[in-house]
Amino acid sequence: MKLIQTFIPFICLTVLSCNYSSKDKKLSTEKPKIIDTKSTVDSMEILYPSLWVYGGPPDPKDHQRQIVDEWYHFRFKIKSSRCTDSPEEGTDKHNKFTDSIMTARLGKDWYQKFEKTVDSLFAVDSMAVAIALADKFILNFDTTTERHNDKYDFYPNLRYTAHATADNNLKVVTVEGYGVVYNAVGSLNYLRATVDMKRKKVISIDKTAYSSW
Repeated sequence: MKLIQTFIPFICLTVLSCNYSSKDKKLSTEKPKIIDTKSTVDSMEILYPSLWVYGGPPDPKDHQRQIVDEWYHFRFKIKSSRCTDSPEEGTDKHNKFTDSIMTARLGKDWYQKFEKTVDSLFAVDSMAVAIALADKFILNFDTTTERHNDKYDFYPNLRYTAHATADNNLKVVTVEGYGVVYNAVGSLNYLRATVDMKRKKVISIDKTAYSSW
C-alpha cells in the first residue's frame, strides 16, 4: 500500500509503479485545486484527522496501522488497494492538513513515532502467529488444508491474524481463507487459537468453522 502524501519529508516524492515492493510507501505529487480548508473540513477531521492511502497490494502491517492509529488519535484510511485507482482530487492537500494537525500535537516526527509503534505491535502479533503455527494440531491442519481443491477448483490461501483480548497476556489467532459452504466457495473462518504469550503456547482451539459472508 503506497502512502499518498507530499508532506512527510522522509518519504520520496516520486510516484513509482505498482510493481515496486509494498514496503516502498510513496507520496502523490498531484497538484490538486486549492480547497478552502475552513469550509470543507468537519469537526471529525479536527479531532481525528484522516490520512488517505492509495496504492498497490496491502502491506502486511496495514492491519496493525489501523489499530495503532486510534492510539495516536488519527485515522489511517485505506481509500483503495488497486494500482489502477488514482488519488481523488485534493488528496495531497488533505494529507498536508492532517500532517499540520499531527505535527502540532506530537512533533514533526509524529509519523515515524507511529510507524515505530506499528513495528512493535507487528512483532508481537507475528510472535503470536508463530506460536500458533508451532502447535501440532494447527501445523497439521495447515499442511492438510492448504492444497488445491480439485472439485471446486480453488486454493484455501490460509491467512493468520492475531487479535488482542481483554487479557494482555492472551492473543487470539484466527485462521481464515477460502472454503466451501452450501456448495459454494467463499470466505471461511476455519480456526481460532488462544495463545498464551507468557507461556508461548496455544491453550485452546475453537475448531468450529463458519462462513465470513
